[in-house]
Amino acid sequence: MDGHELLLEVRLLGGAAVLHAGEALDLPKSRKTLALLSYLILCERPIRRDRLCAMLWETADDPRAALRWSLSKIRGIANAGGRERLVTNGQDVSFDASQCVVDWFELRAAASRNFTGEPPGTLERWAEGIENGLLAGYDLPDCVQYQNWLTALRHEAQSLLPTLQRLVGRPSTALSLPERPAVAVLPFDNMSNNADDEYFADGLTEDLITALSLWKSFPVIARNSSFTYKGKSVRVEQVGVELGARYILEGSVRRAGDQVRVNAKLLDAETGHHLWAEKLTRALDDIFRIQDEITTRVAGEIAPELHHAEWNRVASKRTSDLTAWDFYIRGMEHFHREDCETNRRARAMFESATEHDPDYADAWAHLAWTHIRDIDLRCTDNRARSLEQAFELSRNAIDLDSASSVAHLVLGTAHIWNEELDLGLAAAYRALDLNPNFALAAMAVGNRLDLVGDTRAGIEQMEASLRLNPRDPHRWHYMGFLSRAYSVEGDHETGLGWAKKALLIRPDDPDLLFRLSLCLANLDRVEEAEQALRECERLEPGLCARRASWAPYHDAARNQKLFAGLHRHSLLRALPAS
Repeated sequence: MDGHELLLEVRLLGGAAVLHAGEALDLPKSRKTLALLSYLILCERPIRRDRLCAMLWETADDPRAALRWSLSKIRGIANAGGRERLVTNGQDVSFDASQCVVDWFELRAAASRNFTGEPPGTLERWAEGIENGLLAGYDLPDCVQYQNWLTALRHEAQSLLPTLQRLVGRPSTALSLPERPAVAVLPFDNMSNNADDEYFADGLTEDLITALSLWKSFPVIARNSSFTYKGKSVRVEQVGVELGARYILEGSVRRAGDQVRVNAKLLDAETGHHLWAEKLTRALDDIFRIQDEITTRVAGEIAPELHHAEWNRVASKRTSDLTAWDFYIRGMEHFHREDCETNRRARAMFESATEHDPDYADAWAHLAWTHIRDIDLRCTDNRARSLEQAFELSRNAIDLDSASSVAHLVLGTAHIWNEELDLGLAAAYRALDLNPNFALAAMAVGNRLDLVGDTRAGIEQMEASLRLNPRDPHRWHYMGFLSRAYSVEGDHETGLGWAKKALLIRPDDPDLLFRLSLCLANLDRVEEAEQALRECERLEPGLCARRASWAPYHDAARNQKLFAGLHRHSLLRALPAS
């Protein structure tokens, strides 16, 4: 058989083209269909149909039908020459590239050899292809997982361009690598004696890559790049240079008896320093549930750690020539401090970020959030104007990126302040659907379920958010909401416990002291309730009087139940006027 007839040439640098026996094949006009073809080729492994649907057709009425249609369009291309390359087996789809020449694979293999022995013409063609863009014209901004995968590939390609240009003697025209930090997840080591446990370690790594890609603040290096290091002992500094990644997540899995132990750590690829580490041990009663739980836990904790690490890095810069990312990170550091002055500083940083990059959706979303924070912290004399700004800016963020979980969360919070609870809950659900690892979105869903009357479900969701990220800087908020929810359910002891936990983190927060007084009064611990109210009044004169008319629930009976203890003991009558 003529080997030439079997070969399929796939060109992805500078666009996309598929040739068989030297002749270009007609490609479908649908960008999603071509995105599917390129994804299957480059992944080099079977992909589940439901994952492909979630990646490319999340909003379709019938995503499986859309996937079947696209597969029918690419089958003729994939199977050119009579060889079956597109394999559909039950729930999996794969592309057999063993008889294909793929320019991206050739480029990566040559890079691993430092381009030794490559002819100048090939080097020139690769450099030109990277300059024109890997899969140029195949962006799908509304498909967040696909777009993050494509961004990571382009990031890796850009890291190779300076070397190629130097080798062919051309002046460097390389675009700078994306200013936002890239993260690479190296294959987790299987430390068990049983080689069959390899699937668990690999599956955990792949799920972490997928979960982290939902955080849109930073690109995540694609799986097929990270797995080139499987089984190899390499320095993180080397990996960082080769993949263009600033941060490396690595770890190990050990299965012993009826338990599985996972160690994970985040490292700075520039210095090799450890930034974060976690050890998790779980009973091995349901291996796939355990895998999901570990993935969710690690992904939920990594994002805040990355932001903090980036703040430390940009804070040490002595130049005034800050990028949009640097402004954003500086803004986030101020934003987490939650007082009027730092909120103003955060707003100034987010405004600068949007001036440098008008398409920066998360910067616009956090800019909107500062106006919500003005209302929450009572930093504004014009509540209506602040709310108007929050609506306008969060909707602008969604227009720029409809898959931004942060933007949907902020829009939902604006609806809550506008007393549109159903819309606020719907937006929070959308934020959580877009990123199930977003602890603040999980908390918002739980809080809003409680507000609309489904308190038991709300409590479960809020407690899940705390498990998702037990070190979240906002966790004292969650605890305060849980205190209220348990108290209105009549479980005042548990409500009191959550209020005390919150006060251990923020002992000078007057609102938490008021929530503490609600629980104490409902437990008939009158003297302690009075003491909490006095301390609340000392910290913020007038807050207790304002809170006396607080009605968080639309159901008047639930509000009366919440305040029953304070009314029963007449603790509100002696409060000074605001």
